[in-house]
Amino acid sequence: MKLRKTSPPSLEEIHAEAEWIEEMINRTNHRSNSSDCDLQQFLHLEACKGELEAYRAGLLFALGYPDMLDHQSILYEVNLAEFSDNEQSVR
Repeated sequence: MKLRKTSPPSLEEIHAEAEWIEEMINRTNHRSNSSDCDLQQFLHLEACKGELEAYRAGLLFALGYPDMLDHQSILYEVNLAEFSDNEQSVR
């Protein structure tokens, strides 16, 4: 497979992509909150939403917003609160 080199996207293109992803997240939220969404669809939509949010965080990082992820709440969600205290002392 031969890869074709292209120029990096402009800030305007990255911003437009971030806005489009935000709209997709909103649509996913609307669909998962609808009354006709069954459990299997809900779980699938939540997984997709997580991927979209991660992609959006990367786009926003590229636009100069490095703190879009709340690192503290992520550590608590995965039961790594004690790691957080150690990480603070390392920084």
